[in-house]
Amino acid sequence: MHKANHNNPVTNLNIAIDHEKTQLRVVVGYESLSKLTGLSQSLASKFLVLTENNVADLWFGYVNQILKYNQDNTVKILSFPASFSIKDSKSLLDVYGFLHQNEFSKDDTIIALGGGDICDLAGFAAATYLRGINLINIPTTLLSQIDAGIGGKNGYNLMGFKNVIGTIYHPKFIFVDFKFLESLPSREFYSGMAEIIKYSFIEKTISEFTDYRLGPRSFFEILNELSMDNFVINHMSFKNVVLTCLSMKLNVVAKDPLDKDIRRCLNFGHTFGHAIEATYPKVYNHGEAISIGMIYAFKLASMLNLSTLTNLNKAKILLTNFNLPIGVQNLNKNFNDQLIKAFKFDKKRIAENIDFILPLLSIGCVDYKYCVPINTVSELLLSVNF
Repeated sequence: MHKANHNNPVTNLNIAIDHEKTQLRVVVGYESLSKLTGLSQSLASKFLVLTENNVADLWFGYVNQILKYNQDNTVKILSFPASFSIKDSKSLLDVYGFLHQNEFSKDDTIIALGGGDICDLAGFAAATYLRGINLINIPTTLLSQIDAGIGGKNGYNLMGFKNVIGTIYHPKFIFVDFKFLESLPSREFYSGMAEIIKYSFIEKTISEFTDYRLGPRSFFEILNELSMDNFVINHMSFKNVVLTCLSMKLNVVAKDPLDKDIRRCLNFGHTFGHAIEATYPKVYNHGEAISIGMIYAFKLASMLNLSTLTNLNKAKILLTNFNLPIGVQNLNKNFNDQLIKAFKFDKKRIAENIDFILPLLSIGCVDYKYCVPINTVSELLLSVNF
């Protein structure tokens, strides 16, 4: 992966969630984490850095140096092997035990240093230990920097199904530091691009229902252009792309912090995507599964006459240009049955129906409450070669 562009100044994004009387504070840019030196004194003096072994090897020294700028700070680390099972009850109990043994109080702070799984685990632990202690997110992957580490949703898995148990609990600060992306493998970069592309498929709906405003060109048009221009983290437009995604996410979360309405559009592609992750856990990472899930959503929408095959093909081209999969390889004969089983554990299921987020005729517009009986989805899946 290329070196990040560090010529741009750090940007602060703050947005209020009125009914929770809180602010979402995101600090964005190359080495933006350096701003933590002046903020850590307001967050007590004891910190637990939750991370994964591979991330700790690369980046704990960088984080520890910043925290230790104030010599009175106590910094502990709890590191896990990188795996899907990190988001389970055993890992959570390990965190609780560590906090208890090291006498952490309500005024102390958990720091999530890693990707989406670590942010979820740390967020759930912070929300529930002593009924809530301070939390800082330091996402280290592109996917977590523009999506998973933002917005306060924290979940862990149950019996192989994603995020069955969860909370909504917001960090005091989120540091989107591009320096971490310098060690990101190309596959993980493109996994993050899947979530960036997702925003282009929901941008117009977000602008209709929140304070986010469209630019002179749609995000979809911009990403299509960038897909032909060797877009990586040192590209001159990289920070603006990230800021666009963050602006959309923060405005949606501010409007619907409890995930009851417009925030559901952020799950575009995730109903199918999570099912694919559960069915093929060792084949597709999160972004790749979401890429395929978005194509499934376009296909389902075209079958229901909500969207068109032309839009489906445009989506395929954009995802393919960023090296993302658009279909499941080597389908097994039980694939449809496995998807339907996964749907039954989806958070958007109500009785025997499930609310899909489906694209409409204009790219960027979605229906985020399109209710479909699960049995109908099964029939549709069986009637077409996905």
